[in-house]
Amino acid sequence: MTDIQSLTQALPPEYTRSIAVDPRGFVRVSGICIGRLLTEDDMRYLEIKDRSGARALARGAQLVRIPIEEIIRGLTQ
Repeated sequence: MTDIQSLTQALPPEYTRSIAVDPRGFVRVSGICIGRLLTEDDMRYLEIKDRSGARALARGAQLVRIPIEEIIRGLTQ
């Protein structure tokens, strides 16, 4: 483990309510890009890119789209 890894693991979590969507649809939480907001056929989706090549290849897709309603339901149930 490098020094920067041990330092970041020792940092406490940051609690935030800072969510922003830029004009291109990229969603950032406290400045961290978590995905892209898309509208398709009157449905809103959060699109997330899987940066693991092996996992994306096994799935057959690098981009995963989740309906916003499903995200809200999954987080609140």
